[in-house]
Amino acid sequence: ELVFHNAKFDLQFLKTGLEARGFAYAPENVHDTMMLHYAIDERPMGRFNSHSLKNLARIYFDAPDYDIGMRTWLERWESASAYDREQMRADMNVYLALDCYYTARLYPVLFNAALDESERLLDLYDSLLMPGTLALAEIEHHGILIDVDMFKKSSVELNEKANELQAKLQRDTGRPDFNPGSPKQVEEVIYKDLGLPFGLETRDGKVYHTARRGGLQEGPTAAAVLKGLARRFPE
Repeated sequence: ELVFHNAKFDLQFLKTGLEARGFAYAPENVHDTMMLHYAIDERPMGRFNSHSLKNLARIYFDAPDYDIGMRTWLERWESASAYDREQMRADMNVYLALDCYYTARLYPVLFNAALDESERLLDLYDSLLMPGTLALAEIEHHGILIDVDMFKKSSVELNEKANELQAKLQRDTGRPDFNPGSPKQVEEVIYKDLGLPFGLETRDGKVYHTARRGGLQEGPTAAAVLKGLARRFPE
């Protein structure tokens, strides 16, 4: 078994490296701790509001902040002395080792968490998320062919529909400059103009009137919040 965190990204480098050395690229039994976490809860978590390995390692194992900013590291490498490069290489080795260590620790924890919640989550992971990850890795590596004429035609049609919808929203809200892509304006319309309550509806149907629940940060215009409001106030 091969376990990655964000396998879609790493598999492309693995494929390039193997094929450059004359080895076949045939991934089997590939697992991804990021996809497992998405299966458990698709919402980003923690102070950094993401599904990143460093964030999950911090949440699950109280890991220290061991991240290395690659852009800064590469810029330093260009002008570093031989002595400094030796230390930088050692730091990078520790960083990579910790990535492997926390990925290995996360996998059984997240697997068991998904199993405890519902076997259907593992079915979702096995039948959709992982096959999709492998397919997207191939697509991003090779690119895809597109029908340029159809793409241009679809772009025109979708823009026309988007403009019609925006015009309707501007009429309905009484705001001629309303931009549904602006979280600030959406927040004003929903909570000020319509007077709807700010609440987060959870899977068990309970509503929490707070922006923070269980370490998860949900803003007033987050998708989960707006979907909850749409269910409670369909009119």
